[in-house]
Amino acid sequence: MNKFIITKFTSFVGSIYSVNESQSDIIVQGGGSDLWEYKKSGDSYFTRKKGTEDWIETSGSVRKSIKDRVFGEISSK
Repeated sequence: MNKFIITKFTSFVGSIYSVNESQSDIIVQGGGSDLWEYKKSGDSYFTRKKGTEDWIETSGSVRKSIKDRVFGEISSK
């Protein structure tokens, strides 16, 4: 089973999502018991708890972990 689910790739369907999300944002939901969603916007990485509205910009080891584990796994597929 997939560990992550891509929920939005707004460059293809950007017109149906909010103006706050750019045309290049990729949003991923953690699978299974992962309670978080992850967003890549340009060179920035964000997270939020599923069901909440506000994104938290990550930095340091959290940013590196999301970049490598979440988006690294997706880009390698």
